[in-house]
Parts: sequence; C-alpha cells; structure tokens
Amino acid sequence: MEKIYFENIHKAAVNYPYLDLHMENINYIAHFHEEIEVVYIVSGTVTILTDTETLTGRQGDICIFLPGEIHSFLSVESNQLYIMKMNAQTENIDFSLMRLKKNKISQEDESYTVLRNIIQNIAIEETEKQTGYEFAVRMYINQLIVLIARRLPHELISAEQKKKMYSRLTLLQKVNEYAETHYTENITLTSAAEYCRFSKYYFAHTFKEITGAGFIEHIMMFRLEKSLSMIKLSDENITDIAFACGFSNVRSFNRMFRKYFHMTPTQYRKSLNDK
Repeated sequence: MEKIYFENIHKAAVNYPYLDLHMENINYIAHFHEEIEVVYIVSGTVTILTDTETLTGRQGDICIFLPGEIHSFLSVESNQLYIMKMNAQTENIDFSLMRLKKNKISQEDESYTVLRNIIQNIAIEETEKQTGYEFAVRMYINQLIVLIARRLPHELISAEQKKKMYSRLTLLQKVNEYAETHYTENITLTSAAEYCRFSKYYFAHTFKEITGAGFIEHIMMFRLEKSLSMIKLSDENITDIAFACGFSNVRSFNRMFRKYFHMTPTQYRKSLNDK
C-alpha cells in the first residue's frame, strides 16, 4: 500500500506473526493496519464494526481483515479471543487490493474447518513452544495466507474504490493524529472538523460512515485506551489518570470505564496485580 498511517502497536515482525492467545473483553476503536489480521472467538460474543456492516462474532467464529480494512471491536459481554496478525508481502499478491466477500467465517462455511484447524495448530505451537516451534508457526501462517488467497471468496477493488479507500484511511489518520495531540483537552466536533478541513456536518456524517461510530464516542474510547495503559504502567491514582486522559471528572470516567470494560478502573488495576 501507499505510505500511510497504520496501527503502531501489536505489530507483526517481518518474519513472525503477532500472536495474542489471551485477549479478553476486547474494545478497540476504529483502526487499520498493514498486516492480515485473523480473530478466532474462543468464547463469548463480540461486536465488530467495519465500514460497511456490523457483525456479531460468537464462539467458534473466525473474522479476517485484510490490510487497510477499517474495523473496531466492542465487547458487550465477556469473551476470549485469539488475535493473529501476519505480514503477507509477496511478489504476486497485493492483499491491500483484495476484499473478502465475508469478513466472518462461521461453521457452515466451506473453508471453516481447515481454517480453524490451522489456527488451533498455531495456538498449540505458540503455547507449548517445543523445539522448532517458530518454524512450525511460520509454516502454518503460510498455509493460512495461501488459504485466504485461494479459497476464500474475494474481489479486487477498482481504481475508484482504491481512491475512496485512501480517502477514508487518510481521514481516520488525521482524526487519530488530532486525538493523540489533544485528547487531554476539550475536543469538540467543530474543532476536529476544522482540523480536517471539513464542515462540521459533513465531517460527522463521513466519520460515522467510515467507522460505524460517532466521533464523540471514538474520542471517548481513545481516552479509555490511554487510561488502560496508564493504569497498567504507572502508580498514579485513578483521579489523576482520569484528568490526564481528558475526562472532566472521575465519576464520568468510572461510568464509561465500567460500561466498556465491565469493571471499574480500581477493579482493573487490582486484576492486574492479582495475575
């Protein structure tokens, strides 16, 4: 793809995937990245928003997102997932120009069983770490990439669709740049629209169309993600963290934290200390 912003955390290495086999109760704002991402829902339910639809992922479902595909996660109940992100740069296949006809593969789909078996084999190798497990993981990742390219129904995006895609990615990039700089301040729809050089009403409509979420909700989730890092990596008290992340008071911070993460900030910190 053309040089453009991608998610900078949880990146796959050049020759080894990013693997998280213990992801729970995931909440992630609209984002995109240069890797292929495969999500296997081990238990529970997760809501997944793309720029075209809202999906409900249930136990056993597999979701796949190709490079540059905007998506977000929202947990409305407890869940556990495998997250796998892999680089798939080949001489003959540009996955950024492909779009799967279905992002969610369920048990009734033709390729489901072989896809699930590959994912489970990767999880076993990564967990047990027997001699040569890195080679085994790479072998299964290559099988996964070939299966996506050959067996999952997909289409190539047109030149017009490519232009629209880059326009959307650029807008989301600018919004996240603005949020990164100003999330501790009083961010408004008007100020963000001015930064992106759009009218307020066009900006609000376009952003909702791209991400499936309203701008204010996006900023709130951005702040909550910042708070997760601060709770995990610092000893600051919860009130100071709330203000540092742009919340006007600790009451609203606690309320929104509980809404999206199903526990209070204090309970989250305690859960980290108990591990």
